[in-house]
Amino acid sequence: MKQSLEINHERIAFVAHIMKSLGLDFFKSLELKDPQSRSIDILCKKHNKYTPLLACVNSTITYALSCKGEEYWDEFTQFMNAHELEPKYETIIKLVMEFLYRSRCNKLRKVDKINRLRKLIKCSSLKQLLSTPIMPKDLQTILSQCLKTPKYSKTITFAIKMTYYSYRICLGMDLELPLDIPIPVDRRVALTTHVMDLIRVRDRMKLRKVIDLLLRNSKIIRCVWNDVARLSDIPPLHIDVFLWIIGRYIRECKNKDEVINTVVSIVDPIYREKLKVFLNNLLVNL
Repeated sequence: MKQSLEINHERIAFVAHIMKSLGLDFFKSLELKDPQSRSIDILCKKHNKYTPLLACVNSTITYALSCKGEEYWDEFTQFMNAHELEPKYETIIKLVMEFLYRSRCNKLRKVDKINRLRKLIKCSSLKQLLSTPIMPKDLQTILSQCLKTPKYSKTITFAIKMTYYSYRICLGMDLELPLDIPIPVDRRVALTTHVMDLIRVRDRMKLRKVIDLLLRNSKIIRCVWNDVARLSDIPPLHIDVFLWIIGRYIRECKNKDEVINTVVSIVDPIYREKLKVFLNNLLVNL
């Protein structure tokens, strides 16, 4: 099916120019509007120094959900904040396992997810998160080795993003993430990639089938956003929140104008006028 997809290099250059014009500070300000970062903030208030480990471990099982990602993180936060945590690595992961058994949002492929958590219990290198931050590239290597999963896989790159959120919110560490860690590709990212006309589908098909096709070829999506990141000098994991929020409102709003107005309304006021023009030029397939 790859022959049905065509990378739109002109659009990549155009989108990269817009991302560069917005600047890294825009994307970092938007991260604090991410509902998932708000869940991290709530976790921090009770479990401050344990939040990086909680965020990292839960991210590795955040896939095949039966509800929205933000609802799942709310559920996780409520469960964890109802418990007092012991400062023991294995005990904390076992508590995440207990949450998984009870979760209403994370019901699918539980055997696979429990096996992942068991692998992490044996992952001695990850214990450092209880006391000291692990830098993104090192964390990527540790998770890949312990889970026996490629470094670029969605759950590993998502775990890096959520752990970074916990460093920033709980520990006050304002990192710039590496340019060579790719975006975690999910349905929202695939949808936004399509709407921005970065990958063209030669065959006529319904939107749902287009997104399914793109997800089956997630490597192409990663390559496209790696190119945008390289040209704009904005790391993919910082771009991710922008795509994820746009994808959310594409699904929830009735038309292009409503999507644009909703996204513009949540950003800091200094960006609103510029962003409104940019979004009109970005969302061409809407």
